[in-house]
Amino acid sequence: MRGKTKLVPVQTGDLSGFRHPEFDLEGYWQQIIQKKEDATPCYAMKTWRRVYRLRLSSGDVIYYKEVDETRHEDRSPLPFWASNEAQRYLKHYGVVRGLGVHTARLLFALGKRNIRGWQRSVIGTQELSGYSPFPEFFAARGNDVKRAVLKRLCMLTLKMHANGYYFSLDGHNIMVRDAFAGRAHDIALIDLDHLQRAWLGRLPSRRRKRALKRFSRTVNGTPGLGTDDFSYFEKCYYTADPQPRGAV
Repeated sequence: MRGKTKLVPVQTGDLSGFRHPEFDLEGYWQQIIQKKEDATPCYAMKTWRRVYRLRLSSGDVIYYKEVDETRHEDRSPLPFWASNEAQRYLKHYGVVRGLGVHTARLLFALGKRNIRGWQRSVIGTQELSGYSPFPEFFAARGNDVKRAVLKRLCMLTLKMHANGYYFSLDGHNIMVRDAFAGRAHDIALIDLDHLQRAWLGRLPSRRRKRALKRFSRTVNGTPGLGTDDFSYFEKCYYTADPQPRGAV
């Protein structure tokens, strides 16, 4: 599902939004709701946000995020006019795909609104098969490809920063293909809620430094990586040319 796959409008009960054209949301919806009721949230376990890992009858695994928009910590003071989390995720998904950055396939993004504003939103993404979170990848694979992974991630980070986007480089937001071979799609970003855009053009220096500082904590907290590895990433970042906007 690469390229410019266009999501299609959909209405499911009291929720409306968009779905992937190849995902039968109407056919799976009742199954998703039932499995969600029987499941335990797997992460993002705030009182107003829950994420569930669900295996469908087809064998596909999806992540289902449900948000209580009336209790969202970033809720707008003008809730009727504001967007919901699903809409923002949909926008960020388009940005990331437009930059050529790999991410989990978005299956649906839906919301419910009444006269008081958005009440609820839900997001469904397909599990990235054959990928592991950054820390788990290094725990399983060892150090044979660590510099190649760091360099590829550095190039991806530079591209986003050069285009004016900031993304939290937390280890669990970075997915690495288990059979890493140095290709662009061997690294993926998930949890696109963390994507932010600079007001004007390229990301300013202070935001870049903040992003690198955040990643230094990720590296130092990853088994098998340490200060020397972050220094390599930082050198790669500052010696590469951040201006080009071509392919990663």
